[in-house]
Amino acid sequence: MLFLGCACSGLAAVTNFSVGFESAEGFVSRSALAGQGGWVGLMYHTNTALFTNSGAAGNGVVGPGLNGSGQAAYVGLTPLPTNYSKFVELSHLLPLDPIGSGLPVVSFSARIKIIDSTSPSGPWDFFSLDFYNGSDVRLFSILFDNGPQEIRHTLKSGSTNIETFLAPFSAGVEYDLAVMMNFASNRCTVSINGALPPTNTFALASSGSALNLGTLSAVWQVDTPGSPGDNYMLFDNLRVISSPLVPPNPTLTLLKAGGTNAAAAARVSGSDGYKFALESTTNLTSWQPISTNLISSGIANYTDAGATNKPARYYRARWVR
Repeated sequence: MLFLGCACSGLAAVTNFSVGFESAEGFVSRSALAGQGGWVGLMYHTNTALFTNSGAAGNGVVGPGLNGSGQAAYVGLTPLPTNYSKFVELSHLLPLDPIGSGLPVVSFSARIKIIDSTSPSGPWDFFSLDFYNGSDVRLFSILFDNGPQEIRHTLKSGSTNIETFLAPFSAGVEYDLAVMMNFASNRCTVSINGALPPTNTFALASSGSALNLGTLSAVWQVDTPGSPGDNYMLFDNLRVISSPLVPPNPTLTLLKAGGTNAAAAARVSGSDGYKFALESTTNLTSWQPISTNLISSGIANYTDAGATNKPARYYRARWVR
């Protein structure tokens, strides 16, 4: 028997931004991403400390894309002009007022792949997805450091970056990144390939920063200015969805009953980016947590080896922040 605990909401989720960089969306392959589909590219002049349009330097649209898609965007790879040797940033406006709109939970998802430098000795650079508020203050970043090949969360606090290790990555491997931002509680949760890293929940913004969204950026930061690697970050299937604080009702389904020498399996179906706790009991009185995870691609499955040889076992799922 299955029990499901949940709450309802009167507001529906809204897709604020979605792009796959496909030709059907107007993106031209083998061309700069800067200037297409509302994306703006910037480079930093090392000597004058001025920004200029990146043009075709360090960015573009290529095909085939990731996970079978037709095209993807990239940042990195191509040589930079003299004195523009520090970074390239591709930005897209994303003006959202999550709290004022009554949709304070913003879920971001993307597919990422880092392509390594062709030389076995590097150089290796940094790549990131940066989130800015409407005052153009960077709130946080998800950083892919291609040196040690680590994914890190970086919180901007004044002039300081507070970095937290999330997970290792391998160049040439695709990763599904999801970030659930709760502007009502100033918290965000990060998952990679549908799994929560050991440290996964952070402040969304440092003290004093406006709690809204203004811009999303994909960044190539050169580790040694003047000596960039030909490594690059492919990014594809970007999506931003705003939701009410309480998600729509999820569904709990028994995939396989337990019993003698058999484990039970259950599935929670619901809205992407929400964290849920799966609990079990044998007496309907004392409930024990057995799993906490995020919904990814609409579902999350769990196999309960603890149900083996149990005469009866009941389950319920509840959303957690």
